[in-house]
Amino acid sequence: MKLALGLYTLLQTPPASLFDKTLALVYEPVLSYMYNNPGHFLSLYQSSNMMKHIQRERPEYRSLVATLCKRGEIDPLTGSWSQSILSLLPPKDRVSQIERLTSFIRHEYGVLPTTAFFYGQVWQPLFISHLKNAGIDNVVISTYKGGDSALYSEAFWMNELGRKERIYPIDDSVSLLVEAYGKGEIKYQELKEGVLSSLSTGSHDRTVFLNMDQLVLGRER
Repeated sequence: MKLALGLYTLLQTPPASLFDKTLALVYEPVLSYMYNNPGHFLSLYQSSNMMKHIQRERPEYRSLVATLCKRGEIDPLTGSWSQSILSLLPPKDRVSQIERLTSFIRHEYGVLPTTAFFYGQVWQPLFISHLKNAGIDNVVISTYKGGDSALYSEAFWMNELGRKERIYPIDDSVSLLVEAYGKGEIKYQELKEGVLSSLSTGSHDRTVFLNMDQLVLGRER
């Protein structure tokens, strides 16, 4: 089994204090550990406002992420600049939204992302041409809504007129555990044991992305 591990935040316009809590409770321990222990690999998706907050208020984290990106240990993921749902945008705006965030990531961290992250999207083959035009080869998506079972559990190809994208669905069982932790329904030890138990079952490749916003809520409790 191969494991792809990632962190993501959907925070776009909260009070700055919430950004700072995410930095203190998640970024600092995780990124510091990675910096001091080379050889660990992580995908990272940040909202545009989160990155702008780091750029403006906490440049030490910007430098740390950039260093880990250049070491090849963090894979920064792009997406929609305003976190818009692609199907609600005119075709020309779909590409520009992705390119805007991609360019910002390259400017901040010195690497050009080729993987996009989208949360709660309805995927259609017509998106493939937009993604290819924006330089995207892989897509990470969520597949559950409100606790429903996952639509997919393993990576698959989506094709349109000879062009294709590799789609990586987030592991549903782990996402639900993190969500329950964020709501205060389970304790940290239960979260940890549940995640380890989930990853120990089955032999197929897994894509596990942890919602930083929910982790921070659980930590506050």
